[in-house]
Amino acid sequence: DMEERAITNGEPWGFARLLMVGDNVMSAFIRLLRAKTWAHKWSIGKRVLKVYAPLALLHWGGWYVFLGFHAANGIAHLLGSPIEWSATTLSVMQVIDFAAVVIIGPNVLRTFCLHFISSNMHYYGDVEPGNVLQQCQVLNPWWLWPLQAFCFNFGSSHGIHHFVVKEPFYIRQMTVPVAHKVMREMGVR
Repeated sequence: DMEERAITNGEPWGFARLLMVGDNVMSAFIRLLRAKTWAHKWSIGKRVLKVYAPLALLHWGGWYVFLGFHAANGIAHLLGSPIEWSATTLSVMQVIDFAAVVIIGPNVLRTFCLHFISSNMHYYGDVEPGNVLQQCQVLNPWWLWPLQAFCFNFGSSHGIHHFVVKEPFYIRQMTVPVAHKVMREMGVR
């Protein structure tokens, strides 16, 4: 499933997957670096532009400018040699800082939480074709609550969507107690 692969399902756990799980543009970049042929690299690049241009590229570009600017300032401060930024750069950074705090940062947090939970609740590779009972699990241990809080308890309620497709997340959340009982009885992990 292309969507599940995009959020790192099937990737081995490690530093690359941790970077990829919350940032689809970073995921595409790492896949581009791993691609063995120029044709495959070109295919990935075209797909990124089709899927992410212009808004997602502005979003992630703003995020990386925000991180880079403040990392450079932090390193310069630690070295005792502050950077003398131009007035224009500082004006642009005021806008980026505001966007990063109000829109981009919260979205990065939500995306990471949602993709981390989703990529761990869907099974990949060891699923019998057509067996929907094996495609996902209910992922709701207590220690995942900090992540669940930012993705509307997705790990606990999303499995219901595999059986009752038309319910939006807030309705699924209301049906969790009954749905989990039925899913357990039917063998969903």
